[in-house]
Parts: sequence; structure tokens; C-alpha cells
Amino acid sequence: MSDFFKKIKNINGIGFLAIGLIAGIILIIIGTNSGKSKADSNDTANNNSSDNDNEIEIDDEYIDKLEAQVASLVSSIDGVSNVKVMISAESGSEHVYAANGKTDESSGQYVITDNGAITLKIVSPIVRGVAVVCDGGNSAVIQEKIIGMLSALFDVPSNHIYVSG
Repeated sequence: MSDFFKKIKNINGIGFLAIGLIAGIILIIIGTNSGKSKADSNDTANNNSSDNDNEIEIDDEYIDKLEAQVASLVSSIDGVSNVKVMISAESGSEHVYAANGKTDESSGQYVITDNGAITLKIVSPIVRGVAVVCDGGNSAVIQEKIIGMLSALFDVPSNHIYVSG
């Protein structure tokens, strides 16, 4: 064993590089193998998340509907036409479930029936920003009207609303 350490002491430059390269390759191989088990568990989690996919579709439909309603409302302003709207949301919808006794989420005591957990309410996604592009949107008066309306509608600060022509 002491001969081994003597040989290591005598290694210079290229020898250290070779040892480092071999150690790096070994670490990559070990990391790749451990990553496969994580990927397998992620696939299982993805298969169990079909409900989340449905929620995302519902959220997208909700945002699309909001965009259409805002476009219709903005186009009703005098001097505005050819309206395109994009709305960004902070997160998806949130489900609030019935709980036994406490409403603290950490208690983990939700009311479960044969049909699943009892949903008390679904909170819609929170609007965080709105962009409006329209004919007439270059006018400061029209921009002020649109920004004021959208700010009041969605309780979004005016600096999160952009209007352009």
C-alpha cells in the first residue's frame, strides 16, 4: 500500500490530468445511472398529473375567454379598432378543499367522499399584466382610458398594463 502512495507522490502534470479525467468520467457514469431512477419516478409523477393537465387547459380557456372579453370591451371605446389583447397570469387556478375542523392546510385532514375531496371553491388565476395593441392606441387619451379601465377591472397597477397602436 505504501508503494501506491509513493507512486502518487511521483506523478506530475499529465499524470494529475489523467487521474482527474478518469475520476470525472467515473462521476459522470455514476450521475447518469442515478439520474435514470429519478427520471423513472418523474414519469410516474407525470402519469399521475393528468388532473394538472386538465387544470392547465381550463386555465388557458379562462385566460382566452378573458382576452376575448377585454378585446370586445376595448374595441367599444371611441377611436379604437382592430384590438389584440394578451393577459398574463401569476399562477393557475387554486382549489380550496373542505377540511375537518381546522382550515390549516398543514393538518392534512381534508373531507374525502367516494367522489374525492370536497371542493369549497376554485380561485381563478390572478391577472398580473395586460398588453393591448390596437388602432388608435398611440393616442395618449385612448391609452389613459384603456389603462384606467383595465386597472379597475383586474386590480392591476397601471405600470403592468401596456397599450400601443
